Amino acid sequence: MLDLFRYSENSVDNFGGILDLSAGADAFFSIDGGMTPEGLFSTGQFNGDGHQASHWKDNFGLGIMDPTFAPGELAFLSELDIKAFDVIGYNTNPVPVPAAIWFFGSGLVVLIAFVRRRKTISLGDG
Repeated sequence: MLDLFRYSENSVDNFGGILDLSAGADAFFSIDGGMTPEGLFSTGQFNGDGHQASHWKDNFGLGIMDPTFAPGELAFLSELDIKAFDVIGYNTNPVPVPAAIWFFGSGLVVLIAFVRRRKTISLGDG
C-alpha cells in the first residue's frame, strides 16, 4: 500500500507526478502527488541499496521503518511513520477502549483499598 505514495524527482519532473516503482530509483514518500518529499525510501534489495524498498532509507533516523536496527538499539515512532500508517489506512488517533478504562479503574480502587487497609492495620497495632 505504501507504494501508492512512492515518487522520485524523475517521475514528478518528466512524467507529471506518476508513481515510481522502478528498482534502484531514489524514491521518496509523498502524499501530494510527489510535490512534497516527506522521507526517502530504500532503493531495493536487487539493483539498489540492498534493503527492502518498502522501508525508509537506512541510517537517516526516519523512524521504525528503518531497515536495519542494531541489537539493543532503541527504535522510535516518528511523525513520518504515523503519517505513512495513516495514509495506508491505519487509524492513528488512539481511541480509549472501555474495557481498558474499566480494568484500570478497578485496579486503582483495589490499590487504594489495600493502602487504606495497611494504614488501618499499622495504626491499630501500635
